[in-house]
Amino acid sequence: MSYPRMRRTSELLRGQRMALSILTYVHEKTPEEVVDDVEAETGTKPSLTTLWRMLKGVRTRPVFGLEEIEVRETFYTSSGIAVLALLEELSLRTTDRNTGSDPRALRPKLIRALKVLRELKRRLRRDRSVPVKDEADRSERRVDEAAIASLGQQICLYRVRFADSDHKKRRWARASLSCCNRGLNSIGEAGVLGSSAEPGDRILAARITVNGLFGSFVLDRLNRDCAELTGTRAFARRYGQFSMLSAAFFCGRATHDPRLPHYFAELAALLPHPAMAVSLNADVTIERPALHPVETAARLLFISKKLDGHQETPIRDWWPDWLSERLPQLESAIQLIEQAEQRHRRAA
Repeated sequence: MSYPRMRRTSELLRGQRMALSILTYVHEKTPEEVVDDVEAETGTKPSLTTLWRMLKGVRTRPVFGLEEIEVRETFYTSSGIAVLALLEELSLRTTDRNTGSDPRALRPKLIRALKVLRELKRRLRRDRSVPVKDEADRSERRVDEAAIASLGQQICLYRVRFADSDHKKRRWARASLSCCNRGLNSIGEAGVLGSSAEPGDRILAARITVNGLFGSFVLDRLNRDCAELTGTRAFARRYGQFSMLSAAFFCGRATHDPRLPHYFAELAALLPHPAMAVSLNADVTIERPALHPVETAARLLFISKKLDGHQETPIRDWWPDWLSERLPQLESAIQLIEQAEQRHRRAA
């Protein structure tokens, strides 16, 4: 792997744990190969001990598991559209986090993001006028389209937050779901199926889905349907396929971000329950979807807790600082984890 596009490679040596996780897991690089690549790019050869500490050390708090170095490497396309769109989205999220969601800081960023979005859409339309050269070109265009949809979706969700009436909130929430549908349709099933799928496709599909889940929840809340969550359940049924849930496990492992599997646990908990009963002895440590959605939700919750550095913390005592509320529909999954914890204590 070369690093011509990584302007911040040197930051990898200063504790960018997420960057190293992406390189070693998604791109299947060994620590030794990362050492050689970093030395070739920066002239500095880090020790394997340094790399190991970066992987196992104190976790940074990247914005939804991605920082600039990962965006540039994982979502590279020859047009550059996907990277520009996702870096703009990253800028919005970073400003939101660093300013405590201050509207005065976010509004100028939103104005800039809208200009970038319009320009990228123009570039995409221009690219579409040129015939597709081959399957690789088709795949890159698909990623470009999905990245533009992801940026548009994020802008809409911020506009929901700043809207001064329920009517406007509904309008922007619906617009965010339209972006979600376009993004997931652009990626298609190829983006989330199987271990041979492109990592960027799977990560992008999972992130768009989580934002779609949030948009659906906002609409249900505006419609005062917080108990049944009719719209959110419909969204879960539409996009909660085995392939998408598999992508959620993959993205959790690849980015070491506990938030995404937690939100997917909520999606799984809202899926229709089959007639079969969930096993009371379910193994919640397995990192793949189960046949029963409650068991899948429990597995996703467990990996989220593990990635948050609380594998040994009882599930009832774990409430991460990034979680504002937890759906009551997760109760059955939490009980499964509790039973697994009790078995673990008895065996110790």
